[in-house]
Amino acid sequence: VELIYLNQIRKSLVMVQYKMLEPTDRDWTTEASDEKEWTVRIDKQFKKELGKMTLFDQDLEPNGDYRLNPTAFFFKLVKRHGEMRSGGIVISREHLQSLIENGSLTGPNRGLKISYRELDGHYIRSGGFIELIRSGYVGSRGATTDHLETLIDTALTEGRAVVGAIQSVLPYDISFRNPIDEMFQPLEVNDHMAPNWRDEDDI
Repeated sequence: VELIYLNQIRKSLVMVQYKMLEPTDRDWTTEASDEKEWTVRIDKQFKKELGKMTLFDQDLEPNGDYRLNPTAFFFKLVKRHGEMRSGGIVISREHLQSLIENGSLTGPNRGLKISYRELDGHYIRSGGFIELIRSGYVGSRGATTDHLETLIDTALTEGRAVVGAIQSVLPYDISFRNPIDEMFQPLEVNDHMAPNWRDEDDI
């Protein structure tokens, strides 16, 4: 994942993986506009990553603090050459899994791809996603959060780098400056984009 967000107040943890939406060669036309279709292929690597997420995305405390969705894993889809904030949409791992299983993402040649148009607005915008994280309405809970934190600590001990944001005060505190806002500031995406890793001490 490219971003880990820990809400210490609500004891929730959210992990976000970015995927690049690529324009197709064929234009599609609506009555209102002429636009390109944007898709991301679900290749073997994508399936491998999704499998790992599913393995660790277990709600170990279903009677714990309330969540609209207790999943820890989300995908943010960003149009190539777009901005992270304005060009991105978010879907949960469970949502993606259900779309794959019901055949919604299967193309004419049996390949899998996520289509911006075919999602038809059934996703979360960045602003709404941030508010859900702040409030603790989404993300892991209880023992699941403890388990995932242990895995993250182990990864850091082994020298791996992560980008993280920690919320440790309530968002209605006027002195509060939420790091998640900074993580979602507009960022130009180019062909050679690499994660902007920062040391844990810099968060």
